[in-house]
Amino acid sequence: IYDAGPLGLDLTSAGTSYNNQGDLQGWWKLDDGSSTTATDSSGNSKNGTLTNFGGSDYWNFDAFTTDIAPTLSGVDNLEVKSGLLNLDSRTYVAFDGDLDKITIAAASGNENIFATGATLSAWIRPDGEGEDPSKIIDKNLWALCLTDEAGGKTKVRLDRSRATTNGLWKTTSTEVTNDVWTHVAATYDDSNVANNPIIYINGVSVAVSEISGPPDGGASSDAGNVITIGNNTGATR
Repeated sequence: IYDAGPLGLDLTSAGTSYNNQGDLQGWWKLDDGSSTTATDSSGNSKNGTLTNFGGSDYWNFDAFTTDIAPTLSGVDNLEVKSGLLNLDSRTYVAFDGDLDKITIAAASGNENIFATGATLSAWIRPDGEGEDPSKIIDKNLWALCLTDEAGGKTKVRLDRSRATTNGLWKTTSTEVTNDVWTHVAATYDDSNVANNPIIYINGVSVAVSEISGPPDGGASSDAGNVITIGNNTGATR
């Protein structure tokens, strides 16, 4: 989670704001490898808690392959933000798509983040959409999701609750391929109902369309809500 939006964070280039450590509010690499803690590597100590994971096989190790692998040929480390994405570190968490989740308590810096612009990003490897929408990360009143699975691919969706009409957007094309590591990101500023999010797939901005009518009314406050990583079949959050 970055506390910087469309005017402060351009994922297609490494500008000064992209390298500003102060913008980084939460970074859960999910490379702990054991225990029920998802360590926050942002330096803000917002560790997450793994809940409802059965057994011990949810920590996994996998070869790092992505649609953008050719651009990384011969590279051991890719600099991102203030740290490094180590391409030899392949530990990840496998979710069952039902009850498995990681929760991060509400805290200063991750409440109403879109009020002045914010960005969500994640590496994902879905084996299918599951429920529609299938949530990647959410805070009850906003969510980054997958939707509209077709032909082994899904669209990326961003939801933001507002007082009158919620803002709901999705990528025009089916952008995320099942069983392939893909980087997804959405950057959005909810201070004006006319604003639309920018959604990136593997660092490339893609076309986005509204799912329903244009958003209307003030943005709903998410203060006090926990952040959750992972989907649930009951669609209860």
